[in-house]
Amino acid sequence: LVLLSIFAVAVIAVGRWQGLFSLIGMAFSLTVLVLYVVPRILSGENPIWISLSACFAIATVTLYLSHGFSKKTHVALLSLFISLAGVALTAILAVESAQLVGMGSEEAFFLQYGPTAVINLQGLLLGGILLGALGVLDDITVAQSAVVFQIAAAKRTISSKELFSRAMVVGRDHVASLVNTLILAYVGANMALFLLFYLNEQTPQWVALNSEMIVEEIIRTIAGSLGLVLAVPLTTSLAVLTVKKWPDAIKINGKK
Repeated sequence: LVLLSIFAVAVIAVGRWQGLFSLIGMAFSLTVLVLYVVPRILSGENPIWISLSACFAIATVTLYLSHGFSKKTHVALLSLFISLAGVALTAILAVESAQLVGMGSEEAFFLQYGPTAVINLQGLLLGGILLGALGVLDDITVAQSAVVFQIAAAKRTISSKELFSRAMVVGRDHVASLVNTLILAYVGANMALFLLFYLNEQTPQWVALNSEMIVEEIIRTIAGSLGLVLAVPLTTSLAVLTVKKWPDAIKINGKK
């Protein structure tokens, strides 16, 4: 509670009203997960559709709460939805091709017994990939949309081509950082697993790399990273089209 309080104070001190609204958005996300996603998955409903609908609800509410109701946010939200659909398609194809059944963790193993035996473990894996990718896509789409609007505000006579090129310079730097962050986040969350595989000298490396535990994390990382990469040019293109079609949408210091 002390750590949470320090975090909340820091967010509000730096982000002010936006920080407060982002905390409200975080509370909403947790509420959706606890009261909507978990009960419905436990009742045997399709985890993919439940997770996807939850992602859309969470993204819509949190983006507008944190960043306001504006064309900049509209662009970020639309880009996020399209990118998330791409992540879902990539993950489904990868999981089906790798013939994964969602049994790559000890927790999933226990879920196949008792009342939770009705859960679709493969769908649960895919749903987890979508929810994991949502946070990163939120970051990249909002940031990239904001970059385009700020550049356009600084130079209103800028051409569409130059605006796209300049925004993509920032986007490439963002992608390079976030891809590394995403990979390190997944590795950091599974350090014990990596240590066990490293210590197991009796199992050939190709066997270890093709085990379901490892393949799940590889697919999770690549699917999320691919959505992140595709979100940059997509968001940039939509934002450029928006500021050129509706130049009044450009704001400087909160004012048109």
